[in-house]
Amino acid sequence: MRRLLALFVAATCAAPLTAQTTWIVNSAGGGQFTDIPPAIAAASPGDRIVVQGAGPYSAFVLDKGLDVEAVNSALTPKIEVVGVPAGQRARVAGFHLQNGSGRVQVSVEACAGGVSLVDLQEIVPVPYYGSGIGEAGLRIVDSPRVLVDRGAFFGTADPVGGFGLFMSNSRAAIIEATFKGGRALNAMGGGNPGKAGAALSSGSHAFLSGVDTIGGDCAAGIFGASASGGHGLTTDATSAAVVLAASHLEGRPGCAFGSPGQAAVGNVQYTLDCTIIGAVGPTTTSTPNRPALTMPTSIPVGSNLTTALQGGPGELVWLAFDLAHDYVPFSALGGAIVLTPNLILAGGVLLDGAGSGSLSFPIPNLPAAQNLDVIGQGLALVGGSWVLTGPDQTRTQ
Repeated sequence: MRRLLALFVAATCAAPLTAQTTWIVNSAGGGQFTDIPPAIAAASPGDRIVVQGAGPYSAFVLDKGLDVEAVNSALTPKIEVVGVPAGQRARVAGFHLQNGSGRVQVSVEACAGGVSLVDLQEIVPVPYYGSGIGEAGLRIVDSPRVLVDRGAFFGTADPVGGFGLFMSNSRAAIIEATFKGGRALNAMGGGNPGKAGAALSSGSHAFLSGVDTIGGDCAAGIFGASASGGHGLTTDATSAAVVLAASHLEGRPGCAFGSPGQAAVGNVQYTLDCTIIGAVGPTTTSTPNRPALTMPTSIPVGSNLTTALQGGPGELVWLAFDLAHDYVPFSALGGAIVLTPNLILAGGVLLDGAGSGSLSFPIPNLPAAQNLDVIGQGLALVGGSWVLTGPDQTRTQ
């Protein structure tokens, strides 16, 4: 464990998100800025932007490796993370999102660098009768290194609702988040189907742990025309999703004589502890449960970080930790390696007869150890085969 601590200190002091400068945004004054966009323009990669107060603040576009955190659940109508270069890491955390027109959206697009979205809570959008095509609550496009840790994302309620999550040509690890497809609105004549809670396309790969994906509700139309309910999770033929740690996949009922949405459709693999509401498609498969990691939401520096594990009796789990994240699909181990090659190997934990175990190590009481993400992942021996556990994350304070 001393070696682990030494490695952690070395990694901390060199971490990409160690703040070079901290900028304060407060709409009431008292900081360098009263709104977020000018703070982003002034900041350099590696800087931290602390957003104080409830706002509301303007929508913003983040195009470089900054740590932008709302410490009082500040309100904003839209967040776009676009074009973060390779070698940089962007983090957006703690915001609530609401827009009076119902066009709420968080998007990540064309980011070669790492992107972390932490505890972003969308307020359910109001019905919108504009274009008729709904927006996704979270849209991830052409971005291979995305980590979503907690949050709630809702597709727009439109005549044709939006996806809760839409991914295209991207890779994402998603922890304890909720995605709900947008509610279809009544149509003139024909019914409108509900949208999927999550949809993966164009070679996307997602690793979901403790996640809810719920289809959108359909609309029968003013003359009672049939419409199908939204699926919980769908993939196209080129994409794949691995779902574990008691996730919830739910298809919604159809309208009139419409067909119900399925819980999962396409190349979806889920563990047996997941809640499945609705049928699953012919290429969707189940797999044995895996140990789940649980870390606190945050951990003070100068204290011990304890990772709790729960799995099968006598299972062996090797744990590793990192201060950055990557995403490498690894079909031989049934998932994706989320940690980078610079991970810290913490050692093995043998779960007891109740399937429980834990591992602790100290977080140094140093200024450089504050405001960092610590990401954990395990390699578990389940039923004679090695499989990857889902990741978990904590924040040093």
